[in-house]
Amino acid sequence: MRLIALLCLLPCAAMAQELTEVTPSAAMATVLPPLLSEPMLFDGARVWQGDLTGDGLPDLLVQGAFSFPEGGNAWVLHHWIFAAQPGGGHLPWRRLDLPGGIETARREGGQLVLRLRSYAPNDPRCCPSRLEEMRFGLR
Repeated sequence: MRLIALLCLLPCAAMAQELTEVTPSAAMATVLPPLLSEPMLFDGARVWQGDLTGDGLPDLLVQGAFSFPEGGNAWVLHHWIFAAQPGGGHLPWRRLDLPGGIETARREGGQLVLRLRSYAPNDPRCCPSRLEEMRFGLR
């Protein structure tokens, strides 16, 4: 009976995949801003790589940081998944509406599991302290 229980756990563990953070391409500065509904200034990006579409190709999870053209010290994070193409390159596949910044990302079966850092009610603007986990279906 123990062997059967152990075998039932193996497929779940085999389907889990930690996404790897990679160095963002300089092209992000020109690719991301046109995807926004309003003009904003690109400040930087974090990028994670892994198979999110189930086709065996390395897709990208992208977190872009943007500031407002009017100035100030506020910034906004936007998130996308870019699907890898069989001939090379990536195309926007899905935009994610997240309440904070991505700390870690993994795929568990058909779900993207994100650990996010966001602002608690009394946090200063510099230092979001709340950690939470969110799950998204990938189909």
